[in-house]
Amino acid sequence: MIELRTLGGLDLRSADGAELRSILVQPRRVALLAYLALELPRGFHRRDKLLPLFWAELDAEHARGALRNALHYLRRSLGEGVLLRRGDDEVGLDAKALWCDAAAFEAALAQGRAAEALELYRGHLLQGFFVSDAPGFERWLEGARTRLRERAAQAAWTLADAEEASGNGLGAAQWARSAVAFLPFDESAIRRLIELLDRRGDRAGAIRAYEEWSRQLAEAFDLEPSPETRAVAEGIRARARPAPPAPALLGLGLAGSEPAPRAERGPAPRPRRLLDTLRRVAAGSDPPPTTILLVEEDPETVHLLDAKLAAPGRTLLHASTAAQAQEVLSAQNVSLILLDLVLPDTDGRNLLMRLRERPGTAATPILVLSVKAGGQTQTECFALGADGFFEKPFDPEALAAAVSARLLRPALYDPQLDPVTGLPNRAGLVQAFRRLRTTSEGSGLFSLALLELQATGGQPYSALSDDVVRHAAETLAHHVGSRELVGRWAGAEFVVLFPGLNPARAVLKLKEALHGLQAEAVPGPDTRPLELTFSAGVALAAGSTNLQDAVTDADYLLYLAKTTGHGQIFSAESRITPPRRKIILAEYDELTAKAVGYRLAREGFEVDRYGDGAAALAAALEGTAALVILDVQMPGLDGFQVLERLRRIADPRLPVVMLTALGSEEHILRGFELGADDYIVKPFSPVELVARVHRLLKNR
Repeated sequence: MIELRTLGGLDLRSADGAELRSILVQPRRVALLAYLALELPRGFHRRDKLLPLFWAELDAEHARGALRNALHYLRRSLGEGVLLRRGDDEVGLDAKALWCDAAAFEAALAQGRAAEALELYRGHLLQGFFVSDAPGFERWLEGARTRLRERAAQAAWTLADAEEASGNGLGAAQWARSAVAFLPFDESAIRRLIELLDRRGDRAGAIRAYEEWSRQLAEAFDLEPSPETRAVAEGIRARARPAPPAPALLGLGLAGSEPAPRAERGPAPRPRRLLDTLRRVAAGSDPPPTTILLVEEDPETVHLLDAKLAAPGRTLLHASTAAQAQEVLSAQNVSLILLDLVLPDTDGRNLLMRLRERPGTAATPILVLSVKAGGQTQTECFALGADGFFEKPFDPEALAAAVSARLLRPALYDPQLDPVTGLPNRAGLVQAFRRLRTTSEGSGLFSLALLELQATGGQPYSALSDDVVRHAAETLAHHVGSRELVGRWAGAEFVVLFPGLNPARAVLKLKEALHGLQAEAVPGPDTRPLELTFSAGVALAAGSTNLQDAVTDADYLLYLAKTTGHGQIFSAESRITPPRRKIILAEYDELTAKAVGYRLAREGFEVDRYGDGAAALAAALEGTAALVILDVQMPGLDGFQVLERLRRIADPRLPVVMLTALGSEEHILRGFELGADDYIVKPFSPVELVARVHRLLKNR
């Protein structure tokens, strides 16, 4: 029987256990398969209902053709008898030929087997999964995720009630924490948890759970608990006695003085080292003064660092995926993070960006581990906020020394401020953006600028010392009129927020700052005067749902500004004739190529798509392309063979981006060894790919 796992990740295996990677690397086909397996009621689904979910951007004829192609590909890859057809209008799956964990989860709940169902619930549905240009599917997926989360929480509460009724208060508390973890911001659930802890006499644990939940609520939404919840907590606090030795860590499934068997008492956390640490704490040992989180899938690297970084008073936690890392960080603070870039559920750079935007980890030291990477990847990691970069195979002694040095540095800085400029960092900008977006909803006026500091004369960013960057930041803040509205985004890039101003007026403000910056020279690295300038893109931010979306819009305008020279400021209202730059896209899969090509064309690029490596190589050698995107797996010459020939006989400055599967560390290493400038892992968002394309071309 074929197995489709969708809870906490994505995996598809044939009856003999082989990974069906040809399907997994095609997000839209994976999405179609998941929909057929999980949509209620189970059974057959009309084709005309599938079309707007997956191909809303196509006309009816082309959408039907795309659906036929997708079903044909799935039928060929899965084997006969898995996909079923009823007449010409309906398709479905044979549940006896394909097993899906999410469907099995709901079936177990329907039969009253709550504990067995929760064994299957290893994470949220299709966690981290994305299909471009499919808003209908995204809405369906969000609804399905919510349904499964709510059912998982209800199952956990059922088990908690049963354990409490049988007199097992510890087991009840563990299942209650699991229920809260499934719906972390359900206020009625946290009240229910702390009341349960209060009933079993663990009032200190109840207060800790309440305070941790309150911190998460403030961090995520800048909100406070309701008066009703505060009143419950204050009543417990008034009756609290000295804390028992076992901490109550919200959502991690362990409290009390003894661990419970998983099948009988509650679900154990996935991070292996975390469970060991909590057991030691539960036994009565003192809490460790420093905690390191290692985000790394490779067991050999984990074993090596577990031994090398061991020290008195130091605890090493381990997470194999980005999802597990975020789970750990939502439950406790850490002193330092070691982050591998190649993770099974996302590109490590995406996690790095999220960590720097999160107030709780904005100032936490992060050391990046990677296979031998190109300069672009290292530069991007430092721009995103990495404190160090170590290529594999790394020197264990050097890494251990770097970790010790970082841990010895005192936490002197506000986690929402950049330590060099004193301005808001990404985390601070996220909070400022949320506040301004709320206050500007009535007027609709709110603009955002992304600018890049430059030294005239072509000096590289490395020529800009901390003193130079600090001087530029002060000049910007002075002309904008508020230090709270200017923040350091990455390296030489700054974000400026303009509440109450449309882009045209924001451009005028920035021109004042530009003239002020250009009016005075500052000492350069060799004491000679360094003349500063900047280019900027200004976008209307009032309609953006989050800071990243607004910055992406401004980044495109910054890219256009830089194509015309230094000291240019562009907005969407500027009279711009974007340069028509050619991109060669070597991608075998028709649907992926169409999605990527459509998005790149919408950004103003001329896209030449080739389905085989030989044709792509011939086109690249003509010398007219600005950038090449190569899929690793292609008929004829594969992506590596094309890359090797390009680097041998074409312009060595031609940027090349490799497309590879999630977790393919050997592919990434080989690509960099052959001269790739960057990589992106499948399944990916075309928006992410476009951002990387802009970044590579912007830095040329």
